[in-house]
Amino acid sequence: MFGRVLLKLSGLAVANTDRQFDFARIRQLADEIKTLRKQGLSLAIVIGGGNIMRGRSIDTAEFDVTTADYMGMLATNINALALSGVMTRAGIDNTVLSPWPEKPLIQKVNRWRIRQAQKEDKVLIFGGGTGSPGHSTDTAAIMRANQFGADILLKATDVDGVYDSDPDENKEAVRFVNLSYRDVIEKKLKVMDEKAFADAAE
Repeated sequence: MFGRVLLKLSGLAVANTDRQFDFARIRQLADEIKTLRKQGLSLAIVIGGGNIMRGRSIDTAEFDVTTADYMGMLATNINALALSGVMTRAGIDNTVLSPWPEKPLIQKVNRWRIRQAQKEDKVLIFGGGTGSPGHSTDTAAIMRANQFGADILLKATDVDGVYDSDPDENKEAVRFVNLSYRDVIEKKLKVMDEKAFADAAE
């Protein structure tokens, strides 16, 4: 149905319950990606850094929230490299791009490099968030999906759908079957941040 897909992964997708790298999980993810590639899917991935560092969870009494945001963005680079390394070992050609390049492993993200990776039929892994403080990796996913020309953006988390409240905290939470952008914004659902949904709608 969709030929070009952007997958938004939480940092927890590459970690265990202790927030340490779980390479068995990463290898399983790489195997799933390989299967999708064999079906002809063009794939890009935006990965978070929450297993290492969440800017929004920092005690702002300790230091400026902007510094915390930068730390979070750099954490996503580390996760991107972990995913890239396992994928390379699995025989999956990939390129890591980020607003925070770490040559030679991570190149600076721009439209030319995205197009070049697409021509070479590589999986794109985006680290570094948006490159600017004050924005989540949800917003980065919308931005990269637009640059990548994605037909659809899929967000993978540890929850099996969108609920009217947190199902881990409320056992009576109701799962939605269908939602519009307007529904998400008006109901203030937290599946992605509000700015990301507004950008997606636009």
